[in-house]
Amino acid sequence: MSREHIGPMERHPGHPETIEQHARELSHLAEQALRVEATTDRTFEAATAHWEGLGAYELLTAPLPVKRRVAAGSEALAWAAAALHYWADRVRSFNQVVADLELRWHLPPRSLNPNASLPTGGPFPAVLPIDPQEQLATHREELRQEWRSAYQTYIEEGEQQVAAMLREGPTLTHLRLLREAGQAPDTGAWSFFQARWDIQVAPELALELITRMAEPDYLPTLEETEQLAALLQQHADDPRFAHFLSELTPQQLFQLIANLAGRSLDVVQVSGSGPADAWETALRQVQEGLGVALATATFPRGTYDDDGVYHPGTYELDPAWIDALIDAGESTYFISGYWPSRAPEVYGYQLLGPLLRHGTYHHSFLVQLGGAIVDFEMAHGGSKVWTTAISLYGNTELGGGPYGGTAHLLRLDWSSDWDDPYAPAGFDPLHGLMSALERNPEGARLLFTAIVEDDRGDGDAGRPARSGVPGVHRRGAGVSASSGLSAHRADLVR
Repeated sequence: MSREHIGPMERHPGHPETIEQHARELSHLAEQALRVEATTDRTFEAATAHWEGLGAYELLTAPLPVKRRVAAGSEALAWAAAALHYWADRVRSFNQVVADLELRWHLPPRSLNPNASLPTGGPFPAVLPIDPQEQLATHREELRQEWRSAYQTYIEEGEQQVAAMLREGPTLTHLRLLREAGQAPDTGAWSFFQARWDIQVAPELALELITRMAEPDYLPTLEETEQLAALLQQHADDPRFAHFLSELTPQQLFQLIANLAGRSLDVVQVSGSGPADAWETALRQVQEGLGVALATATFPRGTYDDDGVYHPGTYELDPAWIDALIDAGESTYFISGYWPSRAPEVYGYQLLGPLLRHGTYHHSFLVQLGGAIVDFEMAHGGSKVWTTAISLYGNTELGGGPYGGTAHLLRLDWSSDWDDPYAPAGFDPLHGLMSALERNPEGARLLFTAIVEDDRGDGDAGRPARSGVPGVHRRGAGVSASSGLSAHRADLVR
């Protein structure tokens, strides 16, 4: 980049071909570094296989830090090359604009007419001739304004963007700039690092999508839903990715599911925004992916200190977030859509239920959440609480079938039988909980028999005892004070 001042109508002095040559040299160095990494590994393998003397342990453990340094250096070179390619594109684009302006500068404006005239005002208008020189001056001032605008867009903003790229590395914003400029090739070392960078920005992209899609009264588009589905399908079981949930509030997670449920209303609503089968696939994949991400992010990976206090591991959701999730389950959320009267509202627990069908949850989370759901159900008159709500046609039952199916195809669970109006529609969260417990015998044993453990040793003090540690903690009365889930909902465990 050059800070050399250039005047109006001048081209940038940089040569895109030279800049791109430097970028190719950096890319070549990055590829060499990758080969050096592989060679280093092979060399150390041979050495450690025949070394038994002093320093054997140091020799054996040396490849990992060496590999990390080489990999970091290689990636930095590749990213610097990407920044240079982008700068070359900015300079080339700017100079192309200037070339067009130069051509138009020496041509008279199309409206230039020596016989042109303008009417004057008054009751008896007269006609005054237009000065061709004045008209040409106006035309050239307009070209200068175009030059200034192009200079600001391609050079000034381009310099700032490239400086940020080099300072901040591969962020979602910077990768978008590269793609929009056509500077994201998928060959050689580029393809290797592009995949790494996409993984790095995937949580940021998912967070951006969900934040928009979770706005109250917002109806997500098919394109947004498919994009989110693709991210979740590819990365949901990666703890680094799943930790994006920590940047959402539980209310946003619930509202996202409610907004997506609005897309399942009926064929008329869905057909206006994409094929029904495409929606079915996208909704199912988002539901599956969110379930896997939630299971991944809530799975304990932490450690206990000498005092027995649990400390969450890296990429593990904070216990306070899990507490907030359970508390938010008791609130209601409107389902977005085109409703003739008041929109339906459902409890957060109902929106969470279908997610429990997917992913491998830890027993501590299932018992903590399951106890809270059953406590809530018992406190509100039993399972009827899940199927009575404000529905499509007023204050009627949502359930059209024996398990909460609905004849107008409003459903929360898209895991299967999505086109059957009388199939279970997902309004009873205990069906999802039972599905999760089938995959977790320890959680089922604890919840069915109401056995409560406390690894911290702070007893059964009720809600204050909940801390998200791998032990199971009581959440008030409910299941904890009963003889277990099997005594409460025998219809689920026959």
